[in-house]
Amino acid sequence: TVKFPIKLNMLIKNIEESGAGEIIISSVNNEGEGNGCDITLIKKVDEITNLPLIATGGVNNLEHIHELFSKTSVSGVGIGRFSVFYGKHEAVLISYPSQEELEYLREI
Repeated sequence: TVKFPIKLNMLIKNIEESGAGEIIISSVNNEGEGNGCDITLIKKVDEITNLPLIATGGVNNLEHIHELFSKTSVSGVGIGRFSVFYGKHEAVLISYPSQEELEYLREI
């Protein structure tokens, strides 16, 4: 049984003991803001576990992705808001990084 509030290291330990194969990290403070992922939180979690980490929440441009991969050891990143555009007529356009942008990210 988990008692709240729970410390981060205990939470990660519980996740590992539950048999998780990876951890998805999303900072509520960054979600939807477009200011980049919570690098500090990701680094703290990385110090506690050897599980692969997936970061989400806050990505709004290629620089955010570059920063994430260059400053942390994440295995992946969720880019929901970055790849979805809502037009003035409530139309949705989904875009993906160009080949040139992907090459830029591969240089990391």
